[in-house]
Amino acid sequence: MRKLALVTLFAMVLSACAGSQYGNFTQNLATVDAKIADDAALQLSTLYPAASTRFNVQQETTDAFGGALIGALREKGYAVFEYVAPDRLSATAEAPANRDGGVELRYVLDYLGADHMYSITLRVDNRALSRAYVEKDATALAAGAWTRKE
Repeated sequence: MRKLALVTLFAMVLSACAGSQYGNFTQNLATVDAKIADDAALQLSTLYPAASTRFNVQQETTDAFGGALIGALREKGYAVFEYVAPDRLSATAEAPANRDGGVELRYVLDYLGADHMYSITLRVDNRALSRAYVEKDATALAAGAWTRKE
């Protein structure tokens, strides 16, 4: 009976992870969001050439970080298709442009709960790029190197 309870608990934990949301889960200053977004765009530019990469954003980017990230990517020469929620499309409106051939992009910016630490995870197709930051003097400082999971 205990094994069944443990297996059930483990399955519930895994399903909660699989259903995690994307977005900005912080109350950062705009300067912190902008610094992390610039750093994220720089990292993406080292891995994905601007001339041959188009990012298809798979979530709403109404927060300061999302807007700064999209702006920084466009400044580096990337084509960026922004997400349009299905409920925001009218029945008579044209469908968004064809997104075939692009690279899916999602992000999670989260507060780590101690010493003003934050983490960013970029999901690029099936790959994850992550980095930790510490907030100091109204800006973000990298607290380590980028990690990459294929």
